[in-house]
Amino acid sequence: MRLFPPIIDNEKCPLTINNTLLQSCYLRYTEWACGVAIYTGNETKSGMSRGTAEPKLTAADSMIDKLTVAIFIFQIAVVLLLGLAGNIWKDSHGCKLWYLMYPAERPWYDFLVIPLRFELLCSIMIPISIKVTLDLAKGVYAKFIDCDDQMFDPETNTPAHSANTAISEDLGQVEYILSDKTGTLTENRMIFRRCYISGVLYGDKTGDALKGIKLVLDVRPILAGVFLAYLVGLDMKHGVLLHEVRAVPEALH
Repeated sequence: MRLFPPIIDNEKCPLTINNTLLQSCYLRYTEWACGVAIYTGNETKSGMSRGTAEPKLTAADSMIDKLTVAIFIFQIAVVLLLGLAGNIWKDSHGCKLWYLMYPAERPWYDFLVIPLRFELLCSIMIPISIKVTLDLAKGVYAKFIDCDDQMFDPETNTPAHSANTAISEDLGQVEYILSDKTGTLTENRMIFRRCYISGVLYGDKTGDALKGIKLVLDVRPILAGVFLAYLVGLDMKHGVLLHEVRAVPEALH
């Protein structure tokens, strides 16, 4: 890589491990940076180790996909069976019926006509509209979650919001919830409601004792004494408080 002043004094900058930034790494706390992309592509170490993300499907979508494949296989089997029976009947009896008007010389694709007819007749086995109906129902369920008054937080004035339309299906599949600690699924709020100091009870069961001005005024002298003792303890060495006084030259004469 060739650089010019005032970026660098040398005419050429060699590529070494000291000035190479690997993929997926970050360079921070620098005023400027000048570089060039090298060894790019999917055949690099980072590209080869990166896998393909699997598509996330809900339980209903996964079940519908499996049923669709099963119905399609059954439909192909029915079409092949009925197509074979239709061709056998046409060769044995159909050609003798004058009103069907089968030609004496038939084209090469004649054996595909009857199976394709049965394919069109059996195409209604796969309900194509069920996907559209389910997506519409998911959108309606998501709106129900957004408009739920019981999931409204009055303190932050924030309503519930569904990030995707499949959340209703996912919630319906939950049977057990495993949590390693409190606070993951609940909100931990430590409120200093009441305290007892020198025979005086501050706060009540419903309020916050720190919001009362009486507690703050009564505790302020105690806290001041504690802070003073702490600062004095920092200055003490072996139990002795050292105090340094600078002498003024005019006062010595």
